[in-house]
Amino acid sequence: MLALIVEEATSQSFPTIAVLGAGRSYLQDLGINALELLPPADTFADRSSWGYATSNYFAPDFDLGRPLSELVPTATSDFLNLVRSCHTNGIRYIYDAVMAFSDQDAYRTANFLDFHVQWGASPPDPEQNGRDGFGGDLWKYAYLTNTYDPVSGATGQFYPGRQHMLAHMNWWMTYYHLDGYRIDSVNNVNNYEFVNQFRNGARALWNVRWKVQGNPAGTADARFITIGEELSEPSALLGFIDALWNDKFRNRVRNAIIGRNGEGQPSFEWTVREMIDCRNLRDSENNVLFTDGSQAVNYIGSHDTGNTDSDGTNNDRVYNFLDRFGVVLKDKPLKLAFVCLFTAVGIPMIFGGDEFADPMDISPSDPNFTSLKQTDPINYDLVTTDLWRNSIFQYVAHLVKFRTSAEALSVNDTQFIHVDFNDGKRVMAWRRGAEGQTPVVVVANFSDWGSDVSVAGAEYVVNNWPSVPTGSNWREVTENRAVPTGWAGREPIYPWQALVYTLAS
Repeated sequence: MLALIVEEATSQSFPTIAVLGAGRSYLQDLGINALELLPPADTFADRSSWGYATSNYFAPDFDLGRPLSELVPTATSDFLNLVRSCHTNGIRYIYDAVMAFSDQDAYRTANFLDFHVQWGASPPDPEQNGRDGFGGDLWKYAYLTNTYDPVSGATGQFYPGRQHMLAHMNWWMTYYHLDGYRIDSVNNVNNYEFVNQFRNGARALWNVRWKVQGNPAGTADARFITIGEELSEPSALLGFIDALWNDKFRNRVRNAIIGRNGEGQPSFEWTVREMIDCRNLRDSENNVLFTDGSQAVNYIGSHDTGNTDSDGTNNDRVYNFLDRFGVVLKDKPLKLAFVCLFTAVGIPMIFGGDEFADPMDISPSDPNFTSLKQTDPINYDLVTTDLWRNSIFQYVAHLVKFRTSAEALSVNDTQFIHVDFNDGKRVMAWRRGAEGQTPVVVVANFSDWGSDVSVAGAEYVVNNWPSVPTGSNWREVTENRAVPTGWAGREPIYPWQALVYTLAS
């Protein structure tokens, strides 16, 4: 990971991969401003695990801190160097915490009943309550007893499980200077009060550090985030956490780029409307799910590959997804998906490798798929050896840099200005940005229809094209070109293509 960030760093374990060599910073080339790895805390499991089996909450993973060529692990200093290097290069580090359950942690043998659910007890442990330990031990967060508190050093009435996890949070925050948390399987924690306590405690430590480092007062909170991963997306949880993974975006965008309605959607139009503006989404009880873009983490794919949704849209690699649906030329729908991701309301997240169409090398039909998928590596060689994949990478990198600089994409304001489903078309256009901001306009074609460019003066007219100040000129972002005077909102459009417009500076 360090070699992906720092130009001077190289990888001992992967010396032949070009993008990991000295003189290249892959993630700086991509332009990201935040990094979230799978759980870095120590696990008894070996390198074949994703890391969702935390054993020691107070140390980075032994194996990940021991390159194959080394006999002695240097996990603590290596991870510290990684986070420092992220910060030096303008990248925040988000820590993935597994707090619903653990595997082989110390309290399993030291004091099991104060900290863990007794699975299958009679009468049932009240904190089991339908939770799933996935082969590990569920943590208790509602058991109050007289005990020692590792956070304050006092003895009194405390929840042992909560204080253990708050001590863990304190250590990672103060020693490694984290910039946020992603709480795995947050609903499985089964205690929103504790989730809120964890969030507030982490944010308080962040604010202290922000002030000590001499940063402007009143600007700290916008730069720290606690995210929950819970695919059922309960809207009530957003009162206790900053943001949730928006799995509905994944469902909508994948269906949209193959011309289908999203799961449970009555129309294609609403598939796109819910995809682009998360404030249109509802939870299972028909409550508004997200009220602000900062609450939704949008993504095209995630690490949890191979899980099948009720509509059959698998969360496999997006390359493999398109392959399963018979899409031969995958660059067009992939680029279309990334335009949707980066112009939608919400926080965009890239599953590493999707930015150049990395394929999954393990078949879901393999009887050992569940375990093997955790060791399916990203093939970074494809970025340099496959021209069409390199083209996608350059396209995505260009969009990343636009997203992180376009003010109009940092606010909620969204208007759908054009819908055209006539004569086999599925063309929609949306405008992003508040009044007074430089607008961003997207024209997206989710169909095989395209303008007949063999005809001189071919055009496609977009209704309600925004007026601009005299002397301003439009620029098309994806091709980085000036739009000829009078042609904004009239340019031809091709099948499965999105055009992104803003005003030239």
